[in-house]
Amino acid sequence: MRRNLLFVCLIVSTCFTYGQTLTVSDFIKVASLPPEKFRNYLSKEGFFTTDQSMQGDTIAQVFQLTARKAAHITDSASRYAKGLFFNNKTAFSYYTTSDEECQTIIRSLKENGFNCEGENIQLPFLYQRG
Repeated sequence: MRRNLLFVCLIVSTCFTYGQTLTVSDFIKVASLPPEKFRNYLSKEGFFTTDQSMQGDTIAQVFQLTARKAAHITDSASRYAKGLFFNNKTAFSYYTTSDEECQTIIRSLKENGFNCEGENIQLPFLYQRG
């Protein structure tokens, strides 16, 4: 009986929370991956490539949520990821219109030792460690 009650509580609690698609741990991991593994990792997390372009000598790829992954998210926020690849190095951006998700990500980044110089709500945030 206790096992069933715990399972029901878990199901109910997940129904009332928004679905953060990527966590700070994912950000840290994905930023250190080479381009091939970067694409595979995001694919496993429910993203697919929607656009690829060249910006000078840098490859830029945009990733959107798959329909299956988007169906599990309870809010109507827009989200996408962007990877920049140059000389086997990776840069990663994540865009969300969810204020709650943004605040959660910022709090987690700060807890993991990341800093942002001059946080301004009108500009994109650039968090770096060390």
